[in-house]
Amino acid sequence: MRIPWFPFRRQEVAPLPAQDSAERLLAESLRTLAHVCTRMAELLESERLRRKGYPEQGRTLERLDQPPRP
Repeated sequence: MRIPWFPFRRQEVAPLPAQDSAERLLAESLRTLAHVCTRMAELLESERLRRKGYPEQGRTLERLDQPPRP
Protein backbone atom coordinates (compact mmCIF):
# COMPACT_ATOMS: atom_id res chain seq x y z
CA MET A 1 0.00 0.00 0.00
CA ARG A 2 1.45 3.32 -1.01
CA ILE A 3 0.28 6.40 0.87
CA PRO A 4 0.12 9.23 -1.66
CA TRP A 5 1.60 12.51 -0.52
CA PHE A 6 -0.12 14.44 -3.31
CA PRO A 7 -3.38 12.75 -4.30
CA PHE A 8 -3.48 14.33 -7.79
CA ARG A 9 0.11 13.57 -8.78
CA ARG A 10 0.83 9.87 -9.24
CA GLN A 11 4.43 8.89 -9.62
CA GLU A 12 5.86 5.41 -9.70
CA VAL A 13 8.50 5.82 -7.03
CA ALA A 14 9.84 3.24 -4.61
CA PRO A 15 8.42 3.76 -1.11
CA LEU A 16 10.58 5.50 1.43
CA PRO A 17 12.20 3.28 4.08
CA ALA A 18 10.24 5.06 6.82
CA GLN A 19 6.98 4.54 4.94
CA ASP A 20 7.80 0.87 4.38
CA SER A 21 8.46 0.27 8.06
CA ALA A 22 5.33 2.21 9.04
CA GLU A 23 3.22 0.04 6.71
CA ARG A 24 4.81 -3.11 8.12
CA LEU A 25 4.13 -1.93 11.67
CA LEU A 26 0.50 -1.12 10.81
CA ALA A 27 -0.04 -4.54 9.22
CA GLU A 28 1.44 -6.33 12.23
CA SER A 29 -0.66 -4.21 14.62
CA LEU A 30 -3.84 -5.11 12.74
CA ARG A 31 -2.95 -8.82 12.89
CA THR A 32 -2.37 -8.54 16.64
CA LEU A 33 -5.65 -6.69 17.12
CA ALA A 34 -7.48 -9.40 15.16
CA HIS A 35 -5.94 -12.08 17.38
CA VAL A 36 -6.98 -10.20 20.54
CA CYS A 37 -10.54 -9.74 19.22
CA THR A 38 -10.77 -13.46 18.42
CA ARG A 39 -9.65 -14.40 21.92
CA MET A 40 -12.13 -11.98 23.51
CA ALA A 41 -14.97 -13.39 21.39
CA GLU A 42 -14.09 -16.93 22.51
CA LEU A 43 -14.00 -15.81 26.15
CA LEU A 44 -17.39 -14.09 25.88
CA GLU A 45 -18.93 -17.12 24.17
CA SER A 46 -17.60 -19.54 26.78
CA GLU A 47 -18.91 -17.30 29.60
CA ARG A 48 -22.33 -17.13 27.94
CA LEU A 49 -22.45 -20.92 27.59
CA ARG A 50 -21.28 -21.40 31.18
CA ARG A 51 -24.11 -19.18 32.43
CA LYS A 52 -26.60 -21.28 30.45
CA GLY A 53 -25.39 -24.41 32.24
CA TYR A 54 -22.96 -25.93 29.77
CA PRO A 55 -19.79 -27.19 31.48
CA GLU A 56 -16.29 -26.21 30.39
CA GLN A 57 -15.34 -28.52 27.53
CA GLY A 58 -11.94 -27.28 26.51
CA ARG A 59 -11.15 -25.63 23.21
CA THR A 60 -14.06 -26.97 21.12
CA LEU A 61 -17.72 -27.57 21.87
CA GLU A 62 -18.90 -31.16 22.14
CA ARG A 63 -22.47 -32.28 21.88
CA LEU A 64 -23.26 -34.18 25.08
CA ASP A 65 -26.97 -34.87 24.61
CA GLN A 66 -28.11 -37.75 22.45
CA PRO A 67 -30.46 -37.07 19.53
CA PRO A 68 -33.90 -38.69 19.92
CA ARG A 69 -34.09 -42.13 18.33
CA PRO A 70 -37.09 -42.88 16.11
